[in-house]
Amino acid sequence: MENAHDMVVRERGLVSEPYNSKEICRVPDRENPLGKVNHLCFLLKEFLARHDGFDRDDMDGWLDLFSAIMNPPESNMEKVSFILDRAMSNPKTLRYRDYFRQNPRYEG
Repeated sequence: MENAHDMVVRERGLVSEPYNSKEICRVPDRENPLGKVNHLCFLLKEFLARHDGFDRDDMDGWLDLFSAIMNPPESNMEKVSFILDRAMSNPKTLRYRDYFRQNPRYEG
């Protein structure tokens, strides 16, 4: 029942449904109303932890990829097609040498 998400709720025109954490901790996991949210947060944390290349500066891209993985379509080929279509529709061009010139982690 904290107010951490009030701004997001207001900006998106959503309805807030607060839960008392002291009451929820006594509820079995399968009946926890926040169980799905907690599970998605766990999966996102694991996803980010398992990618050594994760950099907080690139958070938008990683969240886009996670969203594409977790949401429909169910077919992996359709997901790959969706991701490639999005990538190819990006008008920016980053040349290989330019990337390594500006990224100090990869200087050799």
